Amino acid sequence: MSREIHVRFCERLEGRFLRATRLVVLVHGTQAQAEAERDALTIALKDGMGLTLAPEKTRITDPQDGFLFLGHRV
Repeated sequence: MSREIHVRFCERLEGRFLRATRLVVLVHGTQAQAEAERDALTIALKDGMGLTLAPEKTRITDPQDGFLFLGHRV
């Protein structure tokens, strides 16, 4: 099985296609590994799709402490 994530988007003819604007990445490892993954993701999004991460909204946290995502406590 491939380790890549495949996402399919559908668009109606009368609607506008909205880009995905929210992303959660879970890294099993150290703080340094999570920072390296964030940096790699930043480069991949910029080079591959012309997207940027908003520094004020991007953070690394321990998921065991929980976090808010789209108004829900995860």
